Amino acid sequence: MSDQRRHANEHGKTDKPLPVGQWSHLAATYDNRVMRLYLNGAEVGTLERTGFINPGDNLVVGGHGVGFARARFHGWLDDVRIYRRVLSPADIAALAQTK
Repeated sequence: MSDQRRHANEHGKTDKPLPVGQWSHLAATYDNRVMRLYLNGAEVGTLERTGFINPGDNLVVGGHGVGFARARFHGWLDDVRIYRRVLSPADIAALAQTK
């Protein structure tokens, strides 16, 4: 595993940029131990965290949080899904191939 994947920062980011002007498939999983970030079906970042997710009162997709305009994604989001289970790497790779 590369240092980039092994050492994602505290927010689960990666240094791998999104390609400009083309569609990208992003996925993230959390199994109460490790957060994983995938780009076009390939794992590009991990972060070890323990515990349960407390969703709070607001769900924010494509941004840091309510009121943080500077940290919002500038682009288009399509086909956003939230699953009740952790998707396997094979599940994510298959979804990334479905455009």
